[in-house]
Amino acid sequence: MKKKFFVSMLLCLGILGNYHAAFAMEKADVELYYLGRNTMLDNPIYVENDTYFVPLRECAEQIGYEVRYTPSVITLKYLYDIGQETKYDIENHKIFRYDREIGECDIKNINGLSYISINDFYGTSFGKNIYNIEHDGKKIIQIQLSGKPYQKSDFESSLELLNVIEKNQNGVISPISMKLSLAMVANGTTGQTQKEILNVLGYDTIEQCNDFVSNEVLKWKVEERRSDYKYLNENEGGIHFANSLWYNSGDKKTEKNIFNENFVNCTHSIFGAVSGIVTNDTAVPTINEWIEQQTNGMIKNMISDANFQTALVNTIYFKCCWKDEFKNENTKKGVFYNIDNTQSETDFMNAIRDNQIYYCESFGWQMLGLTYSDEKYTMYLFLPEKGKELQIDDKTINALMKFQESVKVDITMPKFSTEDMYDFTDTLKEMGIKGMFENNEDFSNMYVDNNAMHITDVLQKTKIVVNEQGTEASSGAMMATRGADMTKPVKFQADRPFIYMITKNTNGKQEVLFVGQYVTAKQ
Repeated sequence: MKKKFFVSMLLCLGILGNYHAAFAMEKADVELYYLGRNTMLDNPIYVENDTYFVPLRECAEQIGYEVRYTPSVITLKYLYDIGQETKYDIENHKIFRYDREIGECDIKNINGLSYISINDFYGTSFGKNIYNIEHDGKKIIQIQLSGKPYQKSDFESSLELLNVIEKNQNGVISPISMKLSLAMVANGTTGQTQKEILNVLGYDTIEQCNDFVSNEVLKWKVEERRSDYKYLNENEGGIHFANSLWYNSGDKKTEKNIFNENFVNCTHSIFGAVSGIVTNDTAVPTINEWIEQQTNGMIKNMISDANFQTALVNTIYFKCCWKDEFKNENTKKGVFYNIDNTQSETDFMNAIRDNQIYYCESFGWQMLGLTYSDEKYTMYLFLPEKGKELQIDDKTINALMKFQESVKVDITMPKFSTEDMYDFTDTLKEMGIKGMFENNEDFSNMYVDNNAMHITDVLQKTKIVVNEQGTEASSGAMMATRGADMTKPVKFQADRPFIYMITKNTNGKQEVLFVGQYVTAKQ
């Protein structure tokens, strides 16, 4: 009798030795994100020797698995595919999938719950990629579907330009339009002024800058497609840049142009720019008509007077439908919580999407990426947590984009239209471009004889329309109980102030066409 008792004790001790209780572990101050979503686990994550352990049952149920226990085996059955099964052999520390061994596992009993190494669960068991990062002093674990490489993009200058918009107003600007305008100016300058412009644009030489414009930007196209994958008529969608130089000869007509011939030839060959001579009487109607034509009628009355001698004008027109359009019948009235703590009723577009929809939540932000029919273009919306200031930085945007995933999203977002004009003179000075507004002598490459003069004003007028079909925009620049259920669509409800941008994927990096903010639905 004693012998049987002794053998029984050995067996129990043997099991406990393999599936041991862990009391020396520490609770980890870390946030866990799965496919772009905060898991919000009810049970804590533990850490031991830099290895993180997660509650097995809770994490499995989050992603749609039923958990079954036997004395030596834990079995996970996928609720949406009965044949999909993962087993953990506790005695032998083995993981089996479809009864085939795929690796080893480290499972511990912590306070009566089964915990598993995060690498064994998400990595070995389900083939996900695991990233440990730190952001603003917070430790974060991101579980990703794929280990796709990410190239950091430069959003800093776009966000700095966004500062021109008042915090309590809707507004939109075009960083790429400003970039082209500054690039044109850089070709007519020398010395410190050119260095300052190139530094802000992110180039070491004027040749690098010009190569980006002529061999990249001006070759952009919109190949718009709908679900049948047939190309639409050319007038249905597109992107178009237009640049021009204007000399105001005053009250008298003249054929004499003060622009340096080399500068005119340069802007024509690189930027495709046209040049013209106007008078005080013809300047306003001539330039406004040209801008209206180039923006398909979206930008009207860009300038109101002829109080200038030279004008460098850049315009951009962009129109494209969504990859999956919102249905008109799903647009409903709803409440938008304005930035001034008031409420307004407005039209909200609604849809549940899982086709080419990108999402990530982290760092106090939700990010939604809506692709256009030409998938090189995306509209990103950045929605802060309730009560969080509408202020985002380059580091946060790059982190959100790095960990974005294509998931099912329940979308609610307002229809909106915004148009306004801004003077970027002070903003550009704050960014480090000062000589452009002071140093006449640095403009010798732009003018002939002794006509060199610095820039006095940098203006941009931009309009954007976002509706069920897609986006039309233009710019003219002159100078739950067990944590989050990961099987359900994530809710993205943009009923409070948010930041948005339209980008183009250029060799793996995002170039910002438009960036704006929607903070009030007041008419």
